[in-house]
Amino acid sequence: MKHLAYKDKKLRKNYAKIENSRAIIKMLLNNHFISDKTKIVLTYKLNQLVKQSSITKIRNRCVYTSRGRSVNRKFHLSRSQTRDFFLMGIVPGFKKAVW
Repeated sequence: MKHLAYKDKKLRKNYAKIENSRAIIKMLLNNHFISDKTKIVLTYKLNQLVKQSSITKIRNRCVYTSRGRSVNRKFHLSRSQTRDFFLMGIVPGFKKAVW
């Protein structure tokens, strides 16, 4: 299970590193004032960027248990860990509902 967390962390790191260069190249490609030859070169550079750095490859995982299913986006915790933290009072503003 830890190797999945390591793999996810590595993918996030690669995505953050390449995200800026990908955004700059796309912005330049949308510019209407550059020549066709420059657009071909920029398209080639965009295709050469690492495909493993895609945002779709990144999976939300629990920070504590590395669980890949039912992870809360706001807290990055699985449902079981979220429940435990709420009950212990670690997350402020939440308490057990009493009817």
